[in-house]
Amino acid sequence: RGGSGMVAMFGRLLGHRVGLGAASACLGALAVSPLIPRTAESRQAPPTTGERQAPGLDLVMVNVVFRHGARAPLTENYGAHDHEWSYCDRAYEAVRTRIRGLDDTDRPVSQSDERQRKVTFAGGCRKGQLTSAGQLQALQLGSRLRERYVGRGFLPDSYDPAALEVRSTNISRTLDTVTGVLTGLYPDAEEILIETCDDRREWLYPNHRNCARLSQLISGRRRETEKMREKSAYHLGLEEKLRDALGMSPEDGHVRFVELFDVCKTVKFHSAAHHFKMSDGLLRELELVATDQMKRFVAPGDDPEMLALSIGKVLRDLLGGMRRATVEGEGEPPKMKLFSGHDTTLMPLLVALGYDLVDWPPFMSNLIFELFRSGDAHYVRIQYNGEVVRIDGSDARGMVELGDLAKKLSHLTGEVSCEAKLQAAPPVDEQAAPVSNGVE
Repeated sequence: RGGSGMVAMFGRLLGHRVGLGAASACLGALAVSPLIPRTAESRQAPPTTGERQAPGLDLVMVNVVFRHGARAPLTENYGAHDHEWSYCDRAYEAVRTRIRGLDDTDRPVSQSDERQRKVTFAGGCRKGQLTSAGQLQALQLGSRLRERYVGRGFLPDSYDPAALEVRSTNISRTLDTVTGVLTGLYPDAEEILIETCDDRREWLYPNHRNCARLSQLISGRRRETEKMREKSAYHLGLEEKLRDALGMSPEDGHVRFVELFDVCKTVKFHSAAHHFKMSDGLLRELELVATDQMKRFVAPGDDPEMLALSIGKVLRDLLGGMRRATVEGEGEPPKMKLFSGHDTTLMPLLVALGYDLVDWPPFMSNLIFELFRSGDAHYVRIQYNGEVVRIDGSDARGMVELGDLAKKLSHLTGEVSCEAKLQAAPPVDEQAAPVSNGVE
């Protein structure tokens, strides 16, 4: 953003008691990276409730699915410890939240989160921790949601648990992110409820730990990816350029594109400098390859079974909630539901919707599903980072009938067995395998 926009934003944040040290660190990071990601098509303000909307359309429900904000890297490799990670001070006073498990159980313990929190980088950030810039990204998204839905009368002025449901993975950065979003959305709330889930039951990302068949399919993709890599002159050449940029030798083994991209992107986001001798062009090459590779594992458009196992249950949650909102007499459904997840939550959702996913979803990327009523019909408009996602059969405004959307996604929302299929499988080269689900 321009300087005047940044100043205005921090002026608004004063109401949230922003810490001066954190604000200073954030200004340094945000000078080179935007808060909320915007596509080229969305640099104008996105459509808002009541604006550029056909007469007779009434907003009924909103689902917001988002990736967490900016964070420290998820790996200690590729020189992650050579950077000073001093970006994790508390950025503002957040609203109070109460975290519980599903079905009103106590909050479960996340072993994945505990493993990450045990690693501390120089400067004080823990592995995967939401940084001050990430906290501000979350706060800004919440403020935008407040302006868009509270300010225009769709949501109540004050927090009402009957109107807002909140779901997050049980990872510190996603819980901290949704807390920031809630602070922007309802800054005066006394306490807001967040529901989460234990690691083995979680379905907000492709979870091979709770699905033997998905684990089997991922293993197969690893073998395919390694064979393709060995035969690709481009990938071998890219490896050589990356080794030169990082001072690596061939004896250091294969360059794991996804893992390296994670380090280089987080360093570049939080500082004005590239990691080691990386460059804009080389980082862009790495992003394209890493995105393509990760899609093969978590968002394969060429494998409906794998895509259904990756994201089918999230689609059922979204469609089921919208269907219930269309039925009168079944209680009062929430007006809004927030889902705080990961890049690997958004990637398979985007591919399922037919979006041409080329770039890695930036920090704080979000998908908004708006459900409208017009007479007896119901329509859905979907936006990704402010850009309307065009679904087959949608009109010029991006509206698609709820029934048509459900039909388009029906091959992914049916029950798919997680039972592994008997087959002989050669061993997997774990050294060459990228992160499997984006959480660790």
